[in-house]
Amino acid sequence: PAPRHLFKSDLLFAFKPIENLNLEAGLRVAFENDTLVKKDAHVFPVVQAVYQIAPKVTARAALSGDVEKNSLHTLSAENLWINSNLPLAHNLNTLDVEGSVRAGFGGGFSATSGFDFSNYANLYFYVNALNDKSRFDLNYDAARRTDLYTSLAFQRGKSGFDLRADYFLWTVTDLAAAFHRPKLKLEANGTFTLFDRLLFRPYMVLLSGIQAPSAIANEVVTLPSATDLGFKMDYNFSERGSVMIRLTNLLSNEYAIYQNYPVRGFQALGGITWKF
Repeated sequence: PAPRHLFKSDLLFAFKPIENLNLEAGLRVAFENDTLVKKDAHVFPVVQAVYQIAPKVTARAALSGDVEKNSLHTLSAENLWINSNLPLAHNLNTLDVEGSVRAGFGGGFSATSGFDFSNYANLYFYVNALNDKSRFDLNYDAARRTDLYTSLAFQRGKSGFDLRADYFLWTVTDLAAAFHRPKLKLEANGTFTLFDRLLFRPYMVLLSGIQAPSAIANEVVTLPSATDLGFKMDYNFSERGSVMIRLTNLLSNEYAIYQNYPVRGFQALGGITWKF
């Protein structure tokens, strides 16, 4: 196999044309040798604007493009069951447009709503291998993704939480669907400090609308919704020692985010740390 290279550099100019408006404009240059396109050099415009509408309301807009790095390490960390001898290639995002509005409500609360549109010349999707359904091949396709999201956050001192909902609209070119990519994602994370020694971090993730290839050619199936609920707790009983407990999948829901691979049910992990 030939060596794979990726070099990226941003050249940006920041300025403030009018009051309450901050602008950044410039170029992003990328040199690579494996995005499944003939061009090795890519130049993307980069523009970002942040406008202070009111003391606690901020609007943001951005336009850019990018070459997103993929490697065997990153892919196998995401999907343990990928096949061998895969055609590795970076994602070429030719256009990325973002817009959002963030509002603060006082008392540590804030909310953000926005969208992110990406146009990919090539993006990888996991597809079950024809000769071994327990493995996944990489299929690359031109794709468009629109992410409509809203979030609510709270932060006060060392405690806080954030809730976020993402709804994805996918358009693919050659594949029957955007395989193993969710249409809806709900995520909640919290960090709470109790009695100055106890750190409690609950979480919840829900994924819905994941599609996978059917046994019938050119047809797809929709996997059941995936819900994971758990928490991690750390207790510092002294300056040198602490105890950790992590509980995952409290609902013992054997969901699958990759076809034919349901995750394990309830899992518990504990440990103790002592500094000498």
